[in-house]
Amino acid sequence: MCSQRFIAEVDGERRSGAIDANGYTMLETEDSQIVNIHIVFFSPKRKLNALCSRSHG
Repeated sequence: MCSQRFIAEVDGERRSGAIDANGYTMLETEDSQIVNIHIVFFSPKRKLNALCSRSHG
């Protein structure tokens, strides 16, 4: 899911950003907190696992 936008909620605060070209992003918190993250993407109708074939080969 490289270069995808994300929306995260950390302790009730909404944050947004992007996953880097290597498939990583970082969300920093001050303490142990619940983090909800949603990846935003649009795809033609097909199975999602087609997007993951690169990481399993």
